[in-house]
Amino acid sequence: MSLLTEKSALRRTFKNRRADIENRSEAQERMTKHLLQHPDFLAADQVFCFVSFDSEPDTHAFLNACFARGKAVAVPRCFADGSMLFYRIESLDVLRPSPPYGIPEPRTDSEVAKASAHTFCVVPGLAFDDAGYRLGYGGGFYDRFLSDYPGRTAGLCFSACMTQCLPHEAHDRPVQSIITEQTMIQI
Repeated sequence: MSLLTEKSALRRTFKNRRADIENRSEAQERMTKHLLQHPDFLAADQVFCFVSFDSEPDTHAFLNACFARGKAVAVPRCFADGSMLFYRIESLDVLRPSPPYGIPEPRTDSEVAKASAHTFCVVPGLAFDDAGYRLGYGGGFYDRFLSDYPGRTAGLCFSACMTQCLPHEAHDRPVQSIITEQTMIQI
């Protein structure tokens, strides 16, 4: 089986697992609590975070808590050339669904945020493994972004989407910690 075929099969498996999460709201509350207690979040002066969509772990409560605590917040926008930039936002109200998937994104006339060593980035994934590697959606946006990102990273996923080992390639970038509804894992 080729790596591409294997990853495609794993995406279907973990999408189904994520869709079948029981007690989702309770699990998401615990994830948000773990994020807000994460040492890298507490030390950060700036937070980069994906805006949840579909059956992803909900990041809205976490982002609103960041605003309430006075953290600088930036969320991603993906471009057709494969690049991704994070834009500063002051509220989730400024986000608009982007084509073709309807993922909430900031407008391009917002300020582009510059990451530093004091930036905490919450990274999405369909699944994560014990070494911090992630199974994304296949676009490579986060791997390209993380290749020269200087700050700290945490993957966010449901514990049902954790696995011992995921296939990965040389360009894949692991996260430094993983947060589930059950625990915080330092890699």
